[in-house]
Amino acid sequence: ISGSWIDQSGNNQHGGQATSSNRPTYGAAALNSKGVLHFTAAQSLDLSGSGDSQIRTIAAVLKQASTQSAVTKPFGGNQNLTTAGQKFSLGAIDSGALSTTYSIVVWQMVAGDYSIHVDGTNKGSSTSSLSPHAFDKVGNDLAGSIAEVIAYDRALSDGVREKLEGYLAHKWGLNGSLASSHTYQNTKP
Repeated sequence: ISGSWIDQSGNNQHGGQATSSNRPTYGAAALNSKGVLHFTAAQSLDLSGSGDSQIRTIAAVLKQASTQSAVTKPFGGNQNLTTAGQKFSLGAIDSGALSTTYSIVVWQMVAGDYSIHVDGTNKGSSTSSLSPHAFDKVGNDLAGSIAEVIAYDRALSDGVREKLEGYLAHKWGLNGSLASSHTYQNTKP
């Protein structure tokens, strides 16, 4: 489907944009010889229906444009996932990790168990009892590039999260960015 990012989970939460000028551009062979989507802050894909209110963990390979210094919500909803200082965040949790280079980021938003991991390293956690609003976009207000997004309706164990990080790292050529102690820095899961 032209102008769409197809949901491979079978849940039909496809991302689409009816207005051609608001669609991201496709960059072929942009990262590890694979294509990514490039967004301006005005471009986004809207998820089918009203989005997904059951998402509790998002893993993504992405980067923010070096020209953008803004708090952004790349997946819509009410979760700030970057800071004005060009860092990845989860609400008030500032990871301290630069958002202007491709990273593997895992945001977990389960009531009582919030955390952010960047390139396999825990960058902060919280015991917030809040649940996020429905995630309804891809891109939203982020100026940057998104290679892959994987979402879950539950928290992930540390072992599953590490396998996911390892999978994404080796697929996208980012395994050198993983912490040297990461289980899958040198071998694929």
